[in-house]
Parts: sequence; C-alpha cells; structure tokens
Amino acid sequence: DWSSDVCSSDLITAITETIISCESLTLLNLNYNQLVSLPDLPNTIQTLRLTYNDLVDPFTSYLPDDLVTFEAENNTSLTNWTIILTNTNLNYFSVKNCNIAGVWDEQFPSTIRTIDFSNNDITSLDINLVNGVTNLNMSLNTTLTSFTNLSSNSTIQILTLSNCGFSNWTNIFSTSLPSSLTQLEVSFNNIGASTWPTDAFLNSQISSVAMKRCGLSSTSVDNIIIDIRNTTNLLTGTINLTNTGTGGALNQPRTSASDAAVTYLTTAPRSWNITTAP
Repeated sequence: DWSSDVCSSDLITAITETIISCESLTLLNLNYNQLVSLPDLPNTIQTLRLTYNDLVDPFTSYLPDDLVTFEAENNTSLTNWTIILTNTNLNYFSVKNCNIAGVWDEQFPSTIRTIDFSNNDITSLDINLVNGVTNLNMSLNTTLTSFTNLSSNSTIQILTLSNCGFSNWTNIFSTSLPSSLTQLEVSFNNIGASTWPTDAFLNSQISSVAMKRCGLSSTSVDNIIIDIRNTTNLLTGTINLTNTGTGGALNQPRTSASDAAVTYLTTAPRSWNITTAP
C-alpha cells in the first residue's frame, strides 16, 4: 500500500487525472490547498483528507469504494451535498465548519460510526439515513429544527445537539431517545415551550446529560432527574442543567419533586454529579 501526504499545505489548485492509475494508494492528504474539485480517484483509497480547501458540490463524480475515513472540514464553499456515499465503507465522516444547507438527504452506508456535521446550516435530518452511527455531532446548526425517526434508532451512543434551533422536544424525538444512548448534549437551545417526559431515556448505561440554558421549566428539570434515576444502573454520572455559558434561554431551578431522585443518585454507593440552576 502507498500513502501520500506530500500534497498537504501546498496551495495547489488541481490534481492530475493520472492519479486514477495509482492503484496502491490508500491515504491521500490534500489538506490546506485551493482545490475546487477532484478527478476520479482510485478505489483503493481508504483515507481522504480535504480540510481547508475551496470544494464545491459535487467536487467529484464518486468517492472511492474502499473509503473508510473522510475529512473535508472548513470548506466554506461547500453549501450542498449530492455525492453518493453508499458505495463506500465509510466509518468516519466529518464536514464540520462548512456551509451545507437545507435538508440532508444522502444515505450513509451501514459501516458508518462517527459523523460530524457541526457548524453547518442543515435544517432537518432523517436518522434512518445514518443507521449504524454511534457518535453524531449536529451542534451549531442553528437552523436545525427537526429530526425524524430518532426514537426508533438503536445505534447512537453519543448525541450532540448544542446551539441548534430546537424549540420543542418533539422536534427531536417522538416517544423516546435511542435505546443505545449513553451521552446527550443539548445545551443552548430554547426548548421551554414543552415539558420533558419522565420516560424518554431507555438505556441503563446513560452516563452524561447536559442541557445548559435550554429554557427548561422546573417541571422539566425535575422530570429529567427522575427519568435518569429510573433508568440508569450506573454508580456515577453527570447531569448538568445549569445556566453557565451564553445562548439559549435560562433554565429554572428544580423543586422538591426531584429530592428523592437526587438523594438516590448522590448517596453511596452512587456518586452522581448533579448541578442545576440556583
């Protein structure tokens, strides 16, 4: 196998079409250049790095069949995505800090495990398009207002939704969160228009929940703590429902309704760290 890092940080504007003949090429690093598009690439490439270029969709006619890792971060000219992904073996996919806008509608292969869509302009995502993913980061998509089919997902373990455009819990899930979920970050949204249910968490391994400045009512704060107490079997974990940071809307303090749950989670042998608004 052959790898190439020699084209990184060279400010090149084009790649020769003869690259298709490099049939042993497995890694191609083209970070920090001025590429708008790519020629056809050999299907042997497993890692393709295109961070800090000037890519415009569709910047290539296809992605390599053997592709496992794809990085195209900080391509601010990338405002859409129409390149087929299902022919690949993608495990890791990152397009953070681009300007991809609108509804994401491209299907991922079942091999996908990590997706970073953070800091784009995506408005909606059908979770069925990312089946297989275990770590999904959608933070800083301020126009993101809806998910579909999140409740039926059974692979997502880490879900990051900070600084998005959600205004109601039903914009995120219909009945419950993924049965596989262990970490949830939904800080700096304004979701005060709806009340958190008491049976949204399903995974007994839930270990970290952060909902800072989400406009949570006292009832929602109580329900979140009670929901976790009724779900988790872990001895340690973190619940952060404070008002630290900026953005979103202020959370309200918890009430005595969650006293029993807090006592259960913080008394030996358990030692959960639970912080709420004063």
